[in-house]
Amino acid sequence: MKIIKLVLLICAVVGILILITSPLTYIYLQNVYLWPGCYKSSAVLDKEANKEIKTLLLNVMKNDYSTLSSVDKNKLYTEDILLTHPPFGLWSPDKCAFIIINYDFMDSVVKVAEDNYYAKVQMIFPDDPCYYFTIKVIDGQYLVSNREVDP
Repeated sequence: MKIIKLVLLICAVVGILILITSPLTYIYLQNVYLWPGCYKSSAVLDKEANKEIKTLLLNVMKNDYSTLSSVDKNKLYTEDILLTHPPFGLWSPDKCAFIIINYDFMDSVVKVAEDNYYAKVQMIFPDDPCYYFTIKVIDGQYLVSNREVDP
């Protein structure tokens, strides 16, 4: 009888821990790691374009804002944007560990040509600028070809 009570107590404690840590894990994945699975996909794009564009834009934001990770800029931007904005001086905000981006930013993605997309990403924290991106598909790789910030 004591073993059954002990097993029930352990199960209850584990259940409570799962209930407590699940929201914390989701908050970490969404606002620290910027995991694409935590953000809404676009209803008008196919699965591959959704995945690639969402990952690209989250990596750009992570690269600019996160103190915890950075991404190789050559995997994010086209060659011409890297040459015209070498130090990324205008895009170097104060970095932090916690970043909040609009959950449904992928709803703004529009296909403007065969291999060109346009997107808007609204930051909420640590700052609240709005980013406008032009995305090109070059040899199957999605890259940011233009970027504007509206403070």
